[in-house]
Amino acid sequence: MNAPEWAYALLGSVGSMVCGSISALFAYILSVVLSIYDNPDLLYMKNEIKKYCFVLIGISFGALIFNTV
Repeated sequence: MNAPEWAYALLGSVGSMVCGSISALFAYILSVVLSIYDNPDLLYMKNEIKKYCFVLIGISFGALIFNTV
């Protein structure tokens, strides 16, 4: 009886798998950012932090979309 809704079930399953993995990915990226502060080179630190800020913004938008799915 649920055969017509298989696409919705698949979309919901993929969305929940991605949603569940976003927290782990976010924690990993934050740990990488914290490890960057050990580097004595200030220019390298600023560039890496800027890069990871954009990565975290992208992950946040991904979380918004997949939480909606």
